[in-house]
Amino acid sequence: MKEYVKTHFSGLYALARSVRDTSKNSKKLKETEKLYNIAHEGVASVNSPLAIIFVNDSPKRLNLVFCDFSTKKVADFADFLSIGIKFARNNNYALRIISRNNLADPKAYVDFLKANNLKGPETYSFYTDSARRVSGKAYRLEITKNDIFFAEDELDKLKDWIKNAK
Repeated sequence: MKEYVKTHFSGLYALARSVRDTSKNSKKLKETEKLYNIAHEGVASVNSPLAIIFVNDSPKRLNLVFCDFSTKKVADFADFLSIGIKFARNNNYALRIISRNNLADPKAYVDFLKANNLKGPETYSFYTDSARRVSGKAYRLEITKNDIFFAEDELDKLKDWIKNAK
């Protein structure tokens, strides 16, 4: 029967195969996207896991993790941010600000430096895994053995680490 349909209705047969294959591929693509989608839709806590990928060595980097990094919220964690910035600058660490629930506002960082008469480290960057980001896809956070992480609610841990790091 299949051969008869192929022979006499080749156009319809090809169309049916195309629909079937497209459906299969679409399903596989959706499953793959679900597996590799590292952005989150809802609100993430500052301590919820980040999707990471290990890469080759890089300079020492201090990662400060915030629920929300904006002008309004930065003031709530001024001590945490000031101490992290000073340590990174004085010890040649790169600084990465990670904002879990919004695209980090670089202007908030620059304004914070000016308002507190601070000089930032030479190298700094921003990262978010929020699906509400303005730019394209979110990729796994690249980390190395030289990355140190502290969440906004870990001021005492940051201070202890700095005291022991010297």
